[in-house]
Amino acid sequence: MPFKTRRRRPAFLAPVLVSLLLTGLAASRAEAHDPEPGATRGEARRLFLDALSFGCLYTRTENIPIDALPPGLDDDLVPADAQDRRGGLAPPDHPMLVSKRMGNLIAVFTDKTGDCVVTALQLPVQATLDSYAEHLRKVSAAFKERPYKPGYNPIGYEFARQMDDGDEIVIHMEGSEPGRWGHALRFSLIIVRVSRRPTAATAPH
Repeated sequence: MPFKTRRRRPAFLAPVLVSLLLTGLAASRAEAHDPEPGATRGEARRLFLDALSFGCLYTRTENIPIDALPPGLDDDLVPADAQDRRGGLAPPDHPMLVSKRMGNLIAVFTDKTGDCVVTALQLPVQATLDSYAEHLRKVSAAFKERPYKPGYNPIGYEFARQMDDGDEIVIHMEGSEPGRWGHALRFSLIIVRVSRRPTAATAPH
């Protein structure tokens, strides 16, 4: 099913208080670059999972900046422009990448804590996160699953891996399907945060 290219502004459910992250995300996507005509959710899902695997997980594993990806590793990710940054999700002096095919419906950035964050809109949250969680369970024995405590976003997973240097990599995935009560966005939202910190400094999200 092709993505709709008409831009929409998010609808807010007063008097529900929305986190600053979601407010910024909604604002940036209100001026988002449209996906290319004919782009499908199946393709977007693949591009999102690649962005997570290469843009965040690879760079945190190798301990390199997200804008230092080796050529050819993920050719869909390109540097964000000023329009992509309007929501203020990534600090001005921190790198931010967006999808060449899907625009900033898929974005990768480094936040102020040094964590790598991937966001996606309009994807089926449950199916997308389920597929990546199953992938980690089957092909990456190094990652151990932790209990996910539902909060603002009811769908989620968390995995952790102990590195040889004593650091711990944590993949925290969460999201909500559109239309759930209390959510400001009328479309689906996925947020994945990949952190790398000394084990003693790493706490569950």
